Amino acid sequence: MKKTTNSQKNISLAEDFSDKFFPDIWKETDKYVLFTYNKDRDFPNNRTNGIVKFFYSYYDKQNRQFYHFCEETTLPKQQFLIENPVTNALPFILSYAAIEENCLRVFFSKKRLEAIIKDKGLASFPPEQQNKLKSMQNELDDSEVLIMILE
Repeated sequence: MKKTTNSQKNISLAEDFSDKFFPDIWKETDKYVLFTYNKDRDFPNNRTNGIVKFFYSYYDKQNRQFYHFCEETTLPKQQFLIENPVTNALPFILSYAAIEENCLRVFFSKKRLEAIIKDKGLASFPPEQQNKLKSMQNELDDSEVLIMILE
């Protein structure tokens, strides 16, 4: 048996992940799958340097269609707002969603609504939706929670 010395080993401590995709969130119901994944590793330095790219997607099981909310953004899931096409509805944040009774439910406290209002991404939303969000936040008591159900 031949002994291997350190000088003979070919060890790479810094693997290149730039062309690799990594799954992150997976939320599934009978009708669809919502999920996120990223290109390159999601490390603080990669976020700071804009190296990691995030993808926000869903799959409609009935139509067998795959859709992207956003492709290759540098905004992580905690900061990514998805505009809701329903008039006077709240925006959707995938990281706030939970599966319950085979549908997605998003819970909004007064504090969460305040964080969304302060988010710079909200400026790109229609004024009606921005105003609705602000009025809901003002009307919500500290002990109350709004629930958005997505079926």
